[in-house]
Amino acid sequence: MPPRFAFAALALLAPLAVAWAAEEEPPTMLLEPFPLGDVRLAEGRLLEEQERNHQYLLSLADDSLLYAFRLNAGLPTPGEPLRQWEDPVSEVRGHFVGHALSACAQMYRSTGDEALRAKGAYLVAELAEVQAALGGGYLSAYPESFLDRVETGKPVWAAYYTIHKIMAGLLDQYTLCGNAQALEVLEGMVAYLHERNAKFETPEALRMYMDRNEEGGMCDVLWGLYGVTGNPAAAELADKMEKRSFLDPLARGEDVLARLHGNTHIPLAIGALRRYERTGEKRYLYTGEFFWDRVATARSFATGGSTNGEVWGEPFALAAHGLSNTTHETCKTHNMLKLSRQLLCLTGEAKYAEFMERAFLNGILGTQGPEPGQLEYYVPQATGYRRVFGLPLDAFWCCYGTGVETWSRLTDSIYFHDDDSLTVSQFIASTLRWADKGVEIEQITRFPYEEGAAFVVGAAAPVPFTLRVRIPEWVAGPVRVTVNGEVQDQLSPAPGSFLALEREWRDGDRVTLSLPMALHAWPMPDDPNLVALMYGPVVLAGLLDEPGSVPPATSSSATEPMPVTDLVPRYAFLADTVEDLSWLERQGEGLVFQTVGQPTEMTFVPFCEVVGERYGLYWPVVPEGSDRHAILERENEAIAFLREARAFAAGDPLEPLHEVYESLASDPTLAAYESRLALAMASVLGRAGRAAEASELLEPLTRPFIHRDMAGAVYEVIGRPTADQVEGVQPLLVTASSWDGSHVTGERGGRACVETRVARGQGHLYFSVADPSLLRGGDATVTASIDIYSDGSPGRSLIVQYDSLVADSQGGGSYTSSEPIAVPEEVGWHTVTLELPRAHLAGRQNLGSDFRLTCVGAGDIAVGDVRLSLEPEALAAVFGAFDLDEERLVDRVVVGDEGSERSHNLRHEGGAAGPHLGRFWRHAEQWMSWDLAVLPDAPMVLRVVYWGADRGRSFDVVVDDRVLATQVLEGSGPRFVAVEYAVPMDLTWGKDRVTVKFARKEVFAGGVFDCAMLRAQP
Repeated sequence: MPPRFAFAALALLAPLAVAWAAEEEPPTMLLEPFPLGDVRLAEGRLLEEQERNHQYLLSLADDSLLYAFRLNAGLPTPGEPLRQWEDPVSEVRGHFVGHALSACAQMYRSTGDEALRAKGAYLVAELAEVQAALGGGYLSAYPESFLDRVETGKPVWAAYYTIHKIMAGLLDQYTLCGNAQALEVLEGMVAYLHERNAKFETPEALRMYMDRNEEGGMCDVLWGLYGVTGNPAAAELADKMEKRSFLDPLARGEDVLARLHGNTHIPLAIGALRRYERTGEKRYLYTGEFFWDRVATARSFATGGSTNGEVWGEPFALAAHGLSNTTHETCKTHNMLKLSRQLLCLTGEAKYAEFMERAFLNGILGTQGPEPGQLEYYVPQATGYRRVFGLPLDAFWCCYGTGVETWSRLTDSIYFHDDDSLTVSQFIASTLRWADKGVEIEQITRFPYEEGAAFVVGAAAPVPFTLRVRIPEWVAGPVRVTVNGEVQDQLSPAPGSFLALEREWRDGDRVTLSLPMALHAWPMPDDPNLVALMYGPVVLAGLLDEPGSVPPATSSSATEPMPVTDLVPRYAFLADTVEDLSWLERQGEGLVFQTVGQPTEMTFVPFCEVVGERYGLYWPVVPEGSDRHAILERENEAIAFLREARAFAAGDPLEPLHEVYESLASDPTLAAYESRLALAMASVLGRAGRAAEASELLEPLTRPFIHRDMAGAVYEVIGRPTADQVEGVQPLLVTASSWDGSHVTGERGGRACVETRVARGQGHLYFSVADPSLLRGGDATVTASIDIYSDGSPGRSLIVQYDSLVADSQGGGSYTSSEPIAVPEEVGWHTVTLELPRAHLAGRQNLGSDFRLTCVGAGDIAVGDVRLSLEPEALAAVFGAFDLDEERLVDRVVVGDEGSERSHNLRHEGGAAGPHLGRFWRHAEQWMSWDLAVLPDAPMVLRVVYWGADRGRSFDVVVDDRVLATQVLEGSGPRFVAVEYAVPMDLTWGKDRVTVKFARKEVFAGGVFDCAMLRAQP
């Protein structure tokens, strides 16, 4: 095990045996950070990154940020709602707004821009209005019933996670901007939560429910508030909300991180340290130290990030846990930087600053795209992926919230101080104003492109203090220090420590520091031959595209990055040891490196410079002729075979290829390629006219399989059909889905498409319907209209394999097949239509998709738009409930239309609305009501449309406070149903309007899709 993975657990366990003092004093910080406004960035990349985020914050419309809050409070909602995670139907709506409050405050301090202070003040004032409308001190963009769900163990995404973001934003507005109203609103939230949770007499009683839900940094913000105001309610609430089932084992030195969601738990460690800062209880310091080690030392990549699929694996088992496109969530890196900063201040240990350097340079720098509002969620560690940046107004993921904060506080960890010393933690060109000493320090550096830094003192009068500068662990030679040009030979600072220069400093004094760098390998702890390559603190990425040749990828999907889209070698580099990096040569004065004398030519650049290119970070470095080398070479032979198979044409010699296949198929080291090899050989046999042999080869592969050598997911929108494309088409989003990388994107005939790669074992195209409710559980014939590109190959046909009631009744496989339809031989785009009888698209067919396309015959297929439609009779059966007798109509609410609902005096408690099959629903966790017109002298009927597949909901239908009926939705089937309720005449006699109310009994009231008042039938 490399030295950096060693950890002296006993050093923690020894103090843990000591009983905690009953009353301990808050600790004295060994290092104090400077206020953000005391440090300014110099011209350069970081200042540009800061300014890009600055522009993004200013561009966000205030009314859009406030939309969901106002909607929740029943206030007018000017402007447009935000999308994705901030959509008014998202269960974490409001989280980004909390982050934005923090970011505006931080950016105001970092830049002095009063516009950001004013923006924050306006948002706070409007949120105060929302809080007043909601009453009782509660403030969020979702109803209080979300917290009820937490307390009763019912599903809800992350209610307290969002509450934390709002509270933290308000606290930052107060502490950084002096906004007293923000503190008032925050104190109201604390009072509400304190009273709400008073019914839980012990922390265990509350945690019984909260342990199931992500809570963000509630303890962090509550202890932070307690430190500012001394409010005992904040401390009591923080103590009650503490997740002791997680923190107590850490305090005992027990590693319990495996299989836990990373970003749920890092804030808990931050909260533990915040408690230590306020109370001095040392167990919380030990807890934070041990947790940090278990993440930073035992589970972090070279980039400083951690987790795969947002979950931690076992300690020192990064290779075993796997590399994918969902590794290294930037939220976690942001929070680990916060935790490291806390520990640096509390302990003064250089290792925390060292981690911050590596995590920032490689795990944060590069995650903001070239345009404002482009932020990265995951940082793929697997080879062949690319960065994917979100869309400025169509993402708002968790990492958008932490992202706008990260780029607003770039100066918060460069310098620290105590009464008599200044500590330089990070090498970033900047200027510090140390007001207490009357000193200004300018740091001049191009680090990491320059191996060192200079520090110039500005002082009106001589001033004594100690200048402490971190000496990194990675230095590759003697550190040279000069003061005013004189070499300080008496200093020999050790790597991983702080250099100390104690003297009386005068204006113009200049300190220079050389920090020699060198190439070195960063091995996986459980696979020492799988390494990342680094130069000093910089991770180098191997480029799989020409540098600068690919524009940045942007998407509203965080998992959009594509695998390598062609058959590529299993990259490996040959050397007797991983320490021997003589095969990588630096090109010029920059940090560009080129392989020399290796099987693969490749350019390496700092990972933080990668924008659009596909890349790799971890590489096998093995001795030539070793067993590992032999296996890699054998894999490359398999890939070469797949290439040849793809190029095979009728009339080419078959036997040489067949012999190679037989050799590869019998090799146990190629088990991961078994399916791909067989599919490729079957394709060759088919093109050679030996169909029977091809079928025999494919027979064992008819069951679903996953390519074990591929990782990640691909989702590509193929078509959003409209009613004028095909008669009867519903607005269903059809998506090509590839859990196993079984399609690639491309372009044919000027149109975007997805394509198979039969020669590479990717012979199907998988599709899903975003909302398949219309096609689930029914017995109708679905028509699939598919745009397919023909390359002119003869004798091909297309089959759709889909979920079907027939497959259900047989109790066998999960799908059935359509009749084949011939693919036109004329080169170009064609539309083919297939009938899918008794479709039952339940998402069970092959890898969780709804259907897949298979081409029978030689070659690949390319597909553009896919449209699904139902026969008119089936559509009528589904949507007929919306048809009513217009002559009987007196009044009608258009559900989901803001104007119609407002004119009908919509009111609700815990209401929400959303789309379904082109219609809109509304439901409520407590109640909702509209006012509808009636005739004063005629019998009336209330007609309400529900979705028949809803189940488990019961509610009272009430007119002017009288219950007409208790409606129970029991899941009658995937169709809209209309229910009519007779309204007694004494309720309407002499009136022109009544209030129609839906009041929950179980789960929800509604959803209601249509609500109309009709004349009763004569």
